[in-house]
Order: sequence, then structure tokens, then C-alpha cells
Amino acid sequence: MPLPRPLCAALALAALLLALAGPAPAQPSAQVQDTARNTTQDTPGPVQAARRAQQALEAGDARAALELADQALQGGLSGDENRAVTLKIRGAARQLLGDLPGALADYSQAVTVAPHYPEAFNNRGAAFLELGDAQAARADFDRALDLRPDYALARFNLARAALELGEAPLAARELTILLAHAGPDPAAFFLRGRARQAMGLAGPAMEDYAAALELDPGAPEPRLARGGLRLAAGDPAGALEDFDHAANGVPDRAVLHFNRAVALERLGRAAEAEAAYSEALRIDPDLPDARNNRGALRSLAGRHAQALEDLDHALRLVPAFVPALVNRAAAHEALGNPAAAMADLDRARALAPGLPGLDANRARLALTHNDFSAAAQAFAAVLERDPADAAALLGRARARLLAGDAQGAAADCAALLDAAPGAGPRAEALLLRGQARFLAGDFAGADADLDAHLAARPGALRPALWRHFARLRAGLQAAPPEARCAGNDWPCPLLLLARGELAAQELERRAGADPARQCEARFFAGQAQLVRGDAVQAVRLFQAAQQTRRPDLPEYHGAQAELRRLGF
Repeated sequence: MPLPRPLCAALALAALLLALAGPAPAQPSAQVQDTARNTTQDTPGPVQAARRAQQALEAGDARAALELADQALQGGLSGDENRAVTLKIRGAARQLLGDLPGALADYSQAVTVAPHYPEAFNNRGAAFLELGDAQAARADFDRALDLRPDYALARFNLARAALELGEAPLAARELTILLAHAGPDPAAFFLRGRARQAMGLAGPAMEDYAAALELDPGAPEPRLARGGLRLAAGDPAGALEDFDHAANGVPDRAVLHFNRAVALERLGRAAEAEAAYSEALRIDPDLPDARNNRGALRSLAGRHAQALEDLDHALRLVPAFVPALVNRAAAHEALGNPAAAMADLDRARALAPGLPGLDANRARLALTHNDFSAAAQAFAAVLERDPADAAALLGRARARLLAGDAQGAAADCAALLDAAPGAGPRAEALLLRGQARFLAGDFAGADADLDAHLAARPGALRPALWRHFARLRAGLQAAPPEARCAGNDWPCPLLLLARGELAAQELERRAGADPARQCEARFFAGQAQLVRGDAVQAVRLFQAAQQTRRPDLPEYHGAQAELRRLGF
């Protein structure tokens, strides 16, 4: 992260624009003086060229400084100190012009010519740091401080190198020494804040950023850093205030708009957050986090095709980007492509097998799209981590029931009931186990479970119908359910069937073309025929229930179980 602007400028001048060192040259003879006066109008002498090179560098004219330093060095500039300082000036000019290898060569020659010249070591360290060699930079800054212990700039740069090397405690220590001896400085406070933040000391880091801003209220970098800390601390409003302020100084910084978007999203301002992500992507179209987050927002807004464009882009940039895979799975599911959704979730699981919620999401997707075996396996993966997870036990029980594994479903329900979770899970577990026992032919056990379910959820018509026929199949006396049901709207005709007021054929007619209603009608009508002793008609109805292709309904599996018991 760049340094705050005021100190950046001050450090650049201190690091690069130092006065010429060494003794003044001997007074020239009159003839030489005349020659010197004549040549200053065209080509200056080496000493004059060196001094003018420094003046040009101080004025910000790096190209002129480079040319004049070349003239001085090629013109026979005398004295090791003068040559070393001029090499440093030429190196600084080259560094400003972007020629880092050339700058490094000049600084290296300067320290060879004058091995006790701390400024040359400092400048070479700065070049190494810019080239990404923080280890070499640190060695040069250490050498500069050995030669000149009060060299504030070298100490600051040593802290920069330490931070690059991951040695945050060293950086913080050096900056504390610097602030104690050199006085308050916004860049030093900012850099120490970064070091403390890297050490996990959020409070002291926040204090350092505040101190930097007190000295330089317009500096954007401490604003950005403090905004990030506020965001992490759960203060999106404070973070947004900092990011908005920083935007005055760095309006074209993609990370600024990304962080603004995150803060806006946490404040529930989704439309503004999407606009901020879009601005970040205008500056940097290949920012994967912004692509992912904007894609997720677009998917939540129902614009799933647009979401896919962002998420596909994010995954082209980072193929192993797990959040983007999860978000793209949601978009694929919303667009009616469950196979693609499951492929993304499977890939995400392979990359991050311990990601919370991932197996539950895979299970829910599989269950929703009738892949009951895959759903049971995914719920099993959830239960491996938490065997008492009530939602996973219920989910696997439902998946097993719909996969035709009545015994497995009953076992999961028993485990959940033994764990004594809340009233809601208990009622659901009783219903599922009652249906599983019915499928397994344990009609008395089914009656007990369904009766307990209805005690918790009175008036539920479908469970009451299952209990009614469980009692009849168990040979028990049973009155039709007392559920209130008005008119012929579904599922009221099912109640009329149980009361003996509607024939099976009429029930099928009233079910209409809806496969789910047809499946229910044929299953319960088949139960009524079995109770009456008409197995032939019951078989016809159960086979018709199978033809509805609704394996997501327990009635479908109930019809399948009855056909097996009847030898079909």
C-alpha cells in the first residue's frame, strides 16, 4: 500500500536529493577560470555539471539531472566523495525515470567508491525494495544505520523492508524508535499501524491510523486502512465514512470501490453496493472478488443470467474460487439447471471439503431435484461432522424414505427423537417415521407415530389420512378423520373418500391433470380398496400411482411398497 502523500514527497526528497559531499576543488589559475567561465555557457565543467544535476533533480527534471550527472562523471570529476554523490544523483534520476537496474548499478558503484556513505546504501536499499528484493534492501538499510544511527529515513525504510518480509514486530519496533526520536510523522504512524494490524493488534493499529489522520486529514491511505479495520470490526457505517472520504484522494482505486461495496452490502443497500462493485470493475475488470460479489447480488435480485456472466468471469480468473462456485451453483439452480449446479457444488467440496454448509447445500439441491441417494450421502457427510444435527437427521430421513429405504428413514427418526430436539423437529420426525413404518408394513407402529404427530399438529389432513388407513390396515376400529374441509378444493376430496362418500373413480376425476394430486388420489383410493378386500382394484390404483412419476411424494413410495407386498 502506498504511503500517505505528504510524507511520500518528503521521503523522496530526503532519499534522493542530497547535497554534494567532499572538499571544494582547489582554486583554478586565471586561465582555467576563464575557460570555466566560457564553458558554463555551453558545456559546464564536471563540478558545475554535478551541482547542476542536483539542482535539476531538486526541480523534478530527472532527464536533465541524468544528462548533467553523465557529463560530470565522464568529464573526470575528482574525489571519491564527489564521484559517489554524483553516482547517487544519477542513480536517483534513473530511478525516477523507471530504470531500476541502471539506478541499482549507480548506487552499487557509489558504495564501492565510498563504502562509508550511508545515503548511497539507503538509496540502493530503496531500489532493491522497489525491485521486490526486500532481503537485500534490509541489509542495505541495516548498513546505513550502522554508519549513521540517527538516519531517520533509513530506519523508516528498514521498517518497510521488515514489513515486506513478514517481520511486523521488527517494523513496529523500528517505527516506535523513529517516532520517539524524530517526532510525530503521518507516514510513520501509518506504517506502524499496518505493522500492528499485521500483528493482530487492531486497537493500537486504529490509534496509529487516527494519529496519521490528525497530522494529515486528507491522506487517503490511512482512511482506507482504518475503513478496513472498521469493516472487520462490524462497523460498516464507520467504514463507509472512511471510504467515502478516501475517494477524494484516490477516486480511481478499484479496492476503494470494492470496500465501499462491501460496506454498502452489509448496510442492506444492495443497489448501491452493486453500483460500487460495477465501478470497481470499470477500473479493474478482472477483479475476481468484485465479480463474485456482484454476481451474488444479481442472483439475489433475480437476474440470474447476468449473475452467471460475472461468476463465469470470476472462475475464468480463479478456477478454484470456491465462493464463486457456490454462488454459480445457486444461479444454475434458479435457471433450472440442477446438474450444472451440483457439478459446481461437487467441485467446491473437492476444493474445500470442510466448508460449513456446503454438504447441506448439496443435500438440499439433490433432495429438491429428486436425487435421493445423493441427498442421503450428502446429509451423511454433514452428520459425520455433527451426529446430532437435527436438520441433517431429518433431511437424511426424508431422503431415505423417498429413496425407498424405509428402515433407514425410521432409524434416523429414532435417533432424532432420542436426542429430544425442539417440538418442530420432533413432530416432523414422528410423521416421517410413521410413514416409514407404514411403508414397511408396521401399521400399528405407524398409527402410534402418526397419532403422536397429530397431537402436536392437530388438524393436518394428510397425516390424518395416513393414520386412518394405518389403523384400518392394523385391524383396528377407525373413524374417518375429523378434519374440517369445505368444498371440493384439494385435498378435501381425499377426506370424502375416507368417509366413504366418494368413489375411487370420482376421486381420480377430481384430482385432474396434476400428477401430485393423481398420485395422492390413487394411493389413498388403493388403501380403501385393500380395506374392502378388492386387491385387484387396489393393484390397478397403485400401478396408476406409479405412472405419475412423482418419486418426491411418500404416497408414490407407499404405492410401490404395496405392490411389492402384493407380489408385483
